[in-house]
Amino acid sequence: MHDVMTPESAAADWGAHSPVLLSHRENAVYAVERGGERAALRLHRPGYMSRRAISSELWWMQSLVSQGFPCPAPVPLPDGSLVRKVGDRMATMVTWVEGTAIGEGGAPLPGTLADQSKLMTQIGGLMAQMHSLSDGMVLPEGFERPAWDMDGFLSHHPTWGRFWENPCLTDRDRALVNEGRIIARHALSRDVPDIGLIHADLLRENVFTGPQGLTFIDFDDAGIGYRLYDITTTLTQSLEDPELPDLAQALLRGYDDVRRLSDLDLSLMPVASLLRSMAALGWVMSRYPANHPKMPIYIARATRSVEALQQGRNFFLEGFG
Repeated sequence: MHDVMTPESAAADWGAHSPVLLSHRENAVYAVERGGERAALRLHRPGYMSRRAISSELWWMQSLVSQGFPCPAPVPLPDGSLVRKVGDRMATMVTWVEGTAIGEGGAPLPGTLADQSKLMTQIGGLMAQMHSLSDGMVLPEGFERPAWDMDGFLSHHPTWGRFWENPCLTDRDRALVNEGRIIARHALSRDVPDIGLIHADLLRENVFTGPQGLTFIDFDDAGIGYRLYDITTTLTQSLEDPELPDLAQALLRGYDDVRRLSDLDLSLMPVASLLRSMAALGWVMSRYPANHPKMPIYIARATRSVEALQQGRNFFLEGFG
């Protein structure tokens, strides 16, 4: 047993070797070689998720894979367990996904508008399939994942932190964000949208395209929350694009073909998007310095979303402005 977890020692626990760092966001993710095949080794951020929560994430992924859904599957250790813990560090391994991310934040989606719309329609259909498959699952005893519901976003202790206390907010920004909290709570208290298992972070970096089509990866933030949150999170990186209304309609068309959306769902989309923009202000507090170039972008998305709601504008239909 190792006293300190390293990428090399964690890989060796699975009979793997040669870890190469791929990304470091919530988790440090490494490509490793195992039995002549590649796999993805994840060293989890200390203190972010409990062992039970990580095990629950892997249970959901395995349940989706067992029904033919395209996402990574957990790779068990030789003793059959799925999580290795050493000190305050935990490691897991999942199967390798061939392909590349469909895009990244800060850059337009590749291709023509027709190409982008086709992609969004495919993502919408796959997302709806994920939600429908999950509705048929019986969660195991002790299942534990973050809450992405009213309490998860709007309680005094939200899942990603007290975003209204972000020190980079001006007095005007803070007043708008606090108004956004009131608007969102009122809207979601009056009308409760569909709730269930969600991915909660379906950004462009977490949708891969490859030989087998599209695959959803990185379920690290998955939890129980508003299904609309998945839809609007996928559109977050397109908020500033002039094609936003076209991309939103394409995504919704793909989703609705598999899983019906109500008029209530459509009317609450700006509110669900605001939840993401506000929560992100909490997420960046513990991850970015105050002078990080993305900080003003996160703040502007939240404040502009509140202003649009104050004006009664559905920016998914009219554009973000």
